[in-house]
Amino acid sequence: MFPVINFGSLSLPAPELILLLGFWLGSVLTERKSKHFKVNSNLVEKVLWTCLLAGLIGARLSFISRYPSAFQENLLSVFSLNPNLLDPAGGLLISAAVGFIYISQKRISLWVFLDSLTPFFAVMAIALSFSNFAAGTGFGTSTTLPWGISLWGELRHPVQIYHLAGGLVALYITSYRIQTSEHQPGFTFVLFVSLTSCFRLFFSGFQETASLVGDGIRLPQLTYWTILAISLFLLNKHNRPLQMEKPDESQE
Repeated sequence: MFPVINFGSLSLPAPELILLLGFWLGSVLTERKSKHFKVNSNLVEKVLWTCLLAGLIGARLSFISRYPSAFQENLLSVFSLNPNLLDPAGGLLISAAVGFIYISQKRISLWVFLDSLTPFFAVMAIALSFSNFAAGTGFGTSTTLPWGISLWGELRHPVQIYHLAGGLVALYITSYRIQTSEHQPGFTFVLFVSLTSCFRLFFSGFQETASLVGDGIRLPQLTYWTILAISLFLLNKHNRPLQMEKPDESQE
């Protein structure tokens, strides 16, 4: 893999750089697509950067609350740029909470706004897969297939590339094939969640994991099954034509 990218004498961590590039590309695409959802592009940009800042601060605060002893010897390390001192789950939760509060104050439909952010989510899903590939994390099980990659002393399934390919398909369908004006608000976002969970459910069968529940049941697959079931239920609800929601003017 390539955990570090060298620019002359400067060495940059490839996984983090890929995620930052994905954030920028996702935000650009989202701003361009926002007009299809009738959402102000400036508002989308503000929400994305506000959530990013809140997520980073929240991830550090969450890490401090979980591992306070890591900062006892050097309190200034609280401001360290080391990504290992961040709690991704805590940061994501706080970021989502801040974003929800922000758009609630603007009185924007949550489903409409989630639709407008779908291109961003799709690009970030691709960037995350590529970042894992660069770092060598989320690797696959052993294989004898010709496209296997050598990692940790064995030839393995390039699961990160499988996820990346699935992410590209989800991005293409949700951002370039769906006519948003023909569906209920929320349809585009729920479709993205359904496609992503479906792809990851299938490809996670080739992923090395120690997270097992019961008799050999993989925890990631159980999680994706749950998300897929919920998203398919919501997809059926949001797939109704908009005309069904319009009042019958002849009766007025």
